[in-house]
Amino acid sequence: MDTTEQLLRIENVAERLNLSQKSVRRYIHAGKLKSNKIGGVHRVAESELQYFLNLSIYERIISAISSGSF
Repeated sequence: MDTTEQLLRIENVAERLNLSQKSVRRYIHAGKLKSNKIGGVHRVAESELQYFLNLSIYERIISAISSGSF
């Protein structure tokens, strides 16, 4: 993580992903979305959010190919 990189609050990540804050927390606790705890509050780096999105797209493509619907 770059020291100048923006850290997002869970509510900001939820808005960007069009998910509930609870869903974002579930992804964090499942280890699918990395976060840093600062003062007891989770923050997600921009790069980690982008990695999560890229990984999600890749997983969907692999799933579609595997099921023959691609």
